[in-house]
Amino acid sequence: MVAPMTKRKRRYWAMRTDKYNRKLLWKELEAGHLRQGWGYDPSQDLRVVVSAAEAGRPLTNIQEQTKRHWKMLDSQPDGIKPGDWILVPNLPEPGMFVIVEVAGDYYYEPLTLSKREDVNGLGQDYGHVLPVENLTPGGVSKYAEGVHASIRSTLRRQQSRLWSLDKYAKHIENIVAAYKSGKGDPRRPAKGEDRAATAAEKAAEITREVLREKLFAELDSRFQAAEWEQVIFKALQNLYPGSVVRHTG
Repeated sequence: MVAPMTKRKRRYWAMRTDKYNRKLLWKELEAGHLRQGWGYDPSQDLRVVVSAAEAGRPLTNIQEQTKRHWKMLDSQPDGIKPGDWILVPNLPEPGMFVIVEVAGDYYYEPLTLSKREDVNGLGQDYGHVLPVENLTPGGVSKYAEGVHASIRSTLRRQQSRLWSLDKYAKHIENIVAAYKSGKGDPRRPAKGEDRAATAAEKAAEITREVLREKLFAELDSRFQAAEWEQVIFKALQNLYPGSVVRHTG
């Protein structure tokens, strides 16, 4: 008997795009197309390239350029699949990012570029496409309240075009949840002192909760039934100084 296939767990990614064509790529992303460069010739269609590589056929020089994008294919063992979330840095502006959900399979469809857009003199490019839904349409400042420092760290340290953010899954989920809640302005960077004050407030809140739980546990282990009367008597005296509090058994 063949065991039923289990649904794959969502994965999380970061994908850099061409910073020299930010306006064009943002317009395309708003239309639901996450595009990557080095896709200007039909032979660079990732499905064609990977098929050739798997068959043992030599790749051309321009096909070799696509190797960093192979994970865009659902068919790859470690590939991006529909339902995965991708964080795209520096869109719509430098210092910001968007989080998108992959809505379909990779396809190849290069854009014909205007003279202004043709920054590499190729005539057409950005043919590697993933259909996506933008989960944070206005973008998020990387310094916005609620953006974990580890997200900024990986964006600063990692210079690859595509890499995994699986270990930051909880932080990414929190960003999307906060964005959807409509609280605050995710486009506005929070000042350092504001982030520090929020951190201190959260820490104090956690400390109070832990202290409360610990105190109740300790009291519960030392008092039972009528033994609480003396404790309550003393507590009421402290709560209402100047009042007459009588201990009646």
